[in-house]
Order: sequence, then structure tokens, then C-alpha cells
Amino acid sequence: MNITKEYKELTELLTDCNEMTTSIKTTYDFNNTWIRRYFRLYLDGSYTCYADYKNNCISILKANNSKSKVNKLRAFIVPKFIAFIMLEFKMSEYQVRKAIFEAFNYSKENKTELELFNCHLIEDALEMAISSEMEVN
Repeated sequence: MNITKEYKELTELLTDCNEMTTSIKTTYDFNNTWIRRYFRLYLDGSYTCYADYKNNCISILKANNSKSKVNKLRAFIVPKFIAFIMLEFKMSEYQVRKAIFEAFNYSKENKTELELFNCHLIEDALEMAISSEMEVN
């Protein structure tokens, strides 16, 4: 794969996020990284429209109310995050996934760092959905 400027920038950005998640001293900084702030904007429909915000909130709340909520939340948030990164960096899904795996040292033996990051993204999404006060049918 030809390493593009965007790929390099994304990998560096995600590596910084990974380092921040494991450091208690930088929790505030990590919560305010542009990648998390803009992902929250992506989820709240700022990139598109109110209907997306509403649909996202309802999907998140439904997943949170299910028996296997962690898996359903992850199954909803991870593709949303990848779509957000694809949009921001004009990269393919393959390139985004490769950059994420590289930045979080992901392997069959080492899933912890990426899972911790996913948990933070899920927390952000849940916070948004719960504060929306939307009701799930």
C-alpha cells in the first residue's frame, strides 16, 4: 500500500490518542482531542442533518437496552467511527482500518488498547444519546 500524507497524519493522530488513553495525566486532553470532538459532531448530525442525529440516538439507546449491549454498541459505533474517518481523511475503509490497527498495535494477542479506545467512543455516544431524552419504541 502506498502511504499517503493522510494515512500518515491519521496514524500519528490515533497513536497520540492511544498514548493518551493509557495515561491518567492526559485524560482531559484525550477527551478534548479533535478526533473525539468531531466524532461527537458527526454523531449529532452536524455533518448531515437532524434525522441522522435522531436515528443515531435511537440506535444507540436500543443497543444500550439490549441483552448484549456492549456488542451491539460496538457494532454500531465502530462502523460509524470508520465512516467518519473515511470522510475526514478521504481514505478507503481498508486504509482506515489498517491505520487504526497500526496506531493501536492491534493483533490477536493485543486487543486491549483498541478496545479501550472503542469504550471511550461508546461512552461519548451514550452520553449524547441519553442526554437527547429521545424515547425508544
